[in-house]
Amino acid sequence: MSSNEEAVLQAKQEAAARSKRGEIPSDLTERLDSQFRNVAPAGSTSMDEVASLIEALLAWQFVPDIPRSSTRARGAWAARFAKRVLAPLTTWQLRHLTDQMNAYSALQAEVLRAILRRVGDGRQ
Repeated sequence: MSSNEEAVLQAKQEAAARSKRGEIPSDLTERLDSQFRNVAPAGSTSMDEVASLIEALLAWQFVPDIPRSSTRARGAWAARFAKRVLAPLTTWQLRHLTDQMNAYSALQAEVLRAILRRVGDGRQ
């Protein structure tokens, strides 16, 4: 099980436990569905447009690579050399952050998919 799947499962378990304890209002799902319909793309008769946007969000990946070319005519060799030396170090440092951002983005897309399924079930 991936870390994203574990996070989704943990969130579902926490939500179920809170619901049992009465911490989550009983009409929360309906209120969220209503809010989601309010912000869905205008003119959309189905959720296909929203689904395609969610898939685009899921396909997006943050990449820590830094361009190494230089557009400067004077001192271009020094800039290329510095970038060649510094790029692996900065990429190494940014990799942890971009991995977290990609995981967060994937989790957001999964949440949006779940909301879309729920809204779709309510419209049929």
